[in-house]
Amino acid sequence: MAARYTAIGYSCHIISTRSGQGMHEFRQSLQGRTSILMGKSGVGKSSLLNTLLPDLNLQITDISAATGKGKHITTTLQMYSLPTGGALIDTPGVREFGLWDVAPGELVYLFPEMRPYVGQCRFGLDCRHDEEPGCAIRAAVCAGQIHPLRYKSYMRIKEDL
Repeated sequence: MAARYTAIGYSCHIISTRSGQGMHEFRQSLQGRTSILMGKSGVGKSSLLNTLLPDLNLQITDISAATGKGKHITTTLQMYSLPTGGALIDTPGVREFGLWDVAPGELVYLFPEMRPYVGQCRFGLDCRHDEEPGCAIRAAVCAGQIHPLRYKSYMRIKEDL
């Protein structure tokens, strides 16, 4: 998954609070910046903070066996200073993410790997990138230039707009 996002220009870190894998590089990437930890409950935000700042000793829990979901332990935003400079903001778990004030025609620009193909479709900017013949974005998916799961995500988000 990291390779998929790195290929389209995002910086990705593969880290483990259990083994310590990638923690040194991750610490370096945080230096001199204010960063925010966001994600669903139970993904390990507090565990990551405990690894970066062991004196915090934040409470953590296991994923619920009954629901398979994380339990809400962090309830407020909290900003922590990092010893190497910078700060890290911890946030409560997020149940879902969404977009506001994004028109359906603008969504494609939020997927950097799709931008080069915008306007290249047979129907130009009127293409819905779904079933239309001559769609440059669908052709790029078929050619392996856009990952199929990213295209599927784009289509799912577009339905919700």
